[in-house]
Amino acid sequence: MTRIVVGLLTWALAVPAMAAPAAELEAGKRRLVEDLAGLRFERLGHPVLRWDHIPPVYAPKSRPHELLVVLVQFPDRAFDRYAGDAAQGEKLAAYYQDLLFDPTYAKPDTLSHYYRTQSLGAYHLQGRVLPPVTLSKPLRDYGGPYRPAGGDWRNDKNAEGLVEEVLAAAAKAHPTLDWEALDRWDPTDWDGDGLRGEPDGYLDHLVLVFAGGGQSSCQGQYKIDDVLNPNTGEAALSTLSTEARACADRLWPHRFVIQKREGQGPVIEGRTHARGGVEVRPGLWSLDYNMQSEYTEASTFVHEFGHSLGLPDIYARTSSNGTGGWEVMSGTADPSPQNLSAWSRVMLGWLRPQVFVPPAFGGRKVQSVYLRTLDDPVDAPAVARAKRAAGLHRAAMVVLPPKVRELELTTLPKASGKQALYSGQGNELNRAAELRLDLREAKGKVTLSFDAWWSIEAGWDFAYVETSTDDGRTWTRRRTVDPRHMPAKHGHDGPETVPGLTGLSGDL
Repeated sequence: MTRIVVGLLTWALAVPAMAAPAAELEAGKRRLVEDLAGLRFERLGHPVLRWDHIPPVYAPKSRPHELLVVLVQFPDRAFDRYAGDAAQGEKLAAYYQDLLFDPTYAKPDTLSHYYRTQSLGAYHLQGRVLPPVTLSKPLRDYGGPYRPAGGDWRNDKNAEGLVEEVLAAAAKAHPTLDWEALDRWDPTDWDGDGLRGEPDGYLDHLVLVFAGGGQSSCQGQYKIDDVLNPNTGEAALSTLSTEARACADRLWPHRFVIQKREGQGPVIEGRTHARGGVEVRPGLWSLDYNMQSEYTEASTFVHEFGHSLGLPDIYARTSSNGTGGWEVMSGTADPSPQNLSAWSRVMLGWLRPQVFVPPAFGGRKVQSVYLRTLDDPVDAPAVARAKRAAGLHRAAMVVLPPKVRELELTTLPKASGKQALYSGQGNELNRAAELRLDLREAKGKVTLSFDAWWSIEAGWDFAYVETSTDDGRTWTRRRTVDPRHMPAKHGHDGPETVPGLTGLSGDL
């Protein structure tokens, strides 16, 4: 028996609009209101329109999260701070240790103080800063721009290789470091035991601080995007001035994951936690990382660490007011960062708002609500209860009556019939469609042939055709008969892997 599976990673096709019965629709509205009122965000949304909820994050003072910070320099680009000082490495490590962390949690604007205060004592953070690692290649070999075949120009040709090299060097140089303390969090609850405050085999948080400025600080000045555009090839690099090329070769501050070694990972309690990434040392891997320049202010580190906890950027749309003045995930303010908004704190489990439900769904009419400021310190339990009883709340959440909106994805080609597969929306999704064929009577070579139509985010998400002849125990990813018709040169797990389908099918 051969099974053919098309694996879909965060991409979308289409299904026709289908109206739900009135009774089912009303029941769905009521469930939605009840889940919102109960702060059960993980239940929100339709299975194909997933709400990316954030699991609560807690860390007591006795067992804080540990952030690993590694300083990075290059043969042709060293750190500017303490330049020429024989003790530069030690002084740099001490500088960033003091900038970012405080064992007493009392120093304002450190990550330690900020997140303990914002979480009302629910989350504690400390960290370790390692002296500079000098990489083997010049800056250009890691940060230079490149243009994948048939794709747009991109920054940082070898950022993943940089992270791997840095971690290998750090592990070798610091064998006595308490590496186990850097893995105290299981953010995905991968083993399904409901416990997130336990090791999962991966570094909890990793930040690389590289020497020099980031490309984001000079990109606009030299109008690099005007030169390196979708209509220009590799020769465009030679047209940049010396200064513009130096800017283009810088690293772009970013947060990402190491997209390598899919299906591999650390072995925890006899099971492989297969998220991919890179092995740092036996039993400890790294997947998620953040990369910033040496000129990054403390407020930016605060913002970026919010992403490590799962918070998204909260940017204004043209139809809404901005939140930049009172939400650090909207932007950064120097020298002191803004607060986290009530929404961010609720998402992380650090704040429980007073919830108001529409009267049509069992709520009562309310004329006014009294709110405390977000900077109010933690109260003793009895004081907190008294303030809530008096109608004074840290935050309020108003549940609006649900509305129904029909989502039209696209128009299907006639050859596709009336329905097509839709993967759903969300991050890190894997979707599969299965077709079982009995080929026991087949003679000779078997060829799979079918019409296909797809719309996939080019270069980021991929579809595959895989086959199995042992009832799904093992799978083989298949290439097209003519490899020239593959729009991608590799799959989602990086170079040298079997290509996937990506982009628009009309590009073939």
